[in-house]
Amino acid sequence: VLRAPVDHQAAHAADALAAVVVEGDRVLAFLDEDLVEDVQTLCSLGQIKEKGTCQSLSAKTSNAKAAEARRNFKAASGILRALLQELEALNEKHIEAKARTLLLEETRVVLESLESHE
Repeated sequence: VLRAPVDHQAAHAADALAAVVVEGDRVLAFLDEDLVEDVQTLCSLGQIKEKGTCQSLSAKTSNAKAAEARRNFKAASGILRALLQELEALNEKHIEAKARTLLLEETRVVLESLESHE
């Protein structure tokens, strides 16, 4: 389910990586380590600013989740590496810095977990 494994190190990392996302006057802090849901939430909050970027990131996370469900860890890892490259290439015109950091770190944690299954 594209979630990082729960262990003490991951829990500590999650605490350290929790991003603060601002919507108007409200401040939201979250990190549930479900990439598909997080991309959808960030898109709906306007933290990922362009529709095309939302669609691209959503497609990659959904495809990686589907590959993982099929136990095709190599394919899921490849898709997540492409997601990392896309996130690294995005700037603040496309995504808020804190949202980008959240997704980059979350993707790295999940990728590391998947690569241990290859």
